[in-house]
Amino acid sequence: MRRSLFSCPLVLLVLLSASARAQFYSYPAFQIPEIAQRDFNFAVADAGRAGTSLLVQWREGIGQRQEWWLDAGLVDVDGPGASTHLILGGSWAYQLHNGSSDVPFALQLTLGAGGSFGDGQSLLRVPVGLSIGHRFALDGGVSIMPFVHPRLSLDRCSSCGPGGDSDTDLGVDVDLGVDVRVSPVIAFRAAFLLGGSDFQGKRDAVGLGLVWTPPSLR
Repeated sequence: MRRSLFSCPLVLLVLLSASARAQFYSYPAFQIPEIAQRDFNFAVADAGRAGTSLLVQWREGIGQRQEWWLDAGLVDVDGPGASTHLILGGSWAYQLHNGSSDVPFALQLTLGAGGSFGDGQSLLRVPVGLSIGHRFALDGGVSIMPFVHPRLSLDRCSSCGPGGDSDTDLGVDVDLGVDVRVSPVIAFRAAFLLGGSDFQGKRDAVGLGLVWTPPSLR
């Protein structure tokens, strides 16, 4: 069982030599390997020429080991003929491991479906990944969790191929991030995306989010 837990992230990391993508556009997924009872992430991400995304994520726990979350936002695409695209998507996560003395890392399986839409184009994506991290407790009730979140994705973009045809590709993303919880209701989450969407002409993005956890649920 322990060998299996470690083999999954190793396989995904080996695949980093392939072409890369993002969550539902060029922005990090901001997914830490912990089940949220309920939280809201208000985030901004910059991907250079691919544009700046404003994003809201709603995460909801289902029992002790599962959660789902919704992404909704807008992206301001840079360059000639720039336009605003709509981001919509949904994801599911399953907690494989919470961390122990034998395996100190929390492991969470993720699966999503969604895309971005605008300017006569649509980018549809189905990412599957594994979020890996460990939370360190600090003084004053503050804690910090570094995490990595590699993902494979099946992408289909309309009007993106030669002559405006549709194009389908398989890609890889990796988020490198950190979650800093400063109180029971507030956390800051930063992540750097290694990848981004080839269809938007950019591979990397950086994002910062403010996470609010309603106090009545703690």
